[in-house]
Amino acid sequence: MKKSVFVFCLLTFLFIGCKTNPKRVDNLVGANQPQDYKLGFGAGCDSGYSAAGHVYYKFNKDVTKYNKEKLYQQGWDDGFKVCKGKYDSLGR
Repeated sequence: MKKSVFVFCLLTFLFIGCKTNPKRVDNLVGANQPQDYKLGFGAGCDSGYSAAGHVYYKFNKDVTKYNKEKLYQQGWDDGFKVCKGKYDSLGR
């Protein structure tokens, strides 16, 4: 039973990918940050991991919001840099 649950979870990650957990974003940037910033940071973090070669994360960017919402844009840029740098530093 445990083995089948593990296989199911693994296949789920392969098909839909991972997303940065909102609680993790709160831990990285602080829970008191504006919601648009945190949403951008999470999306940028996913994209940074993807750009660095992490196979379970996918590029994630709301282009309309990025172009119109300064806080989302700033959060996305920060999240991309932080998470890409973290994964790059592992020296895959």
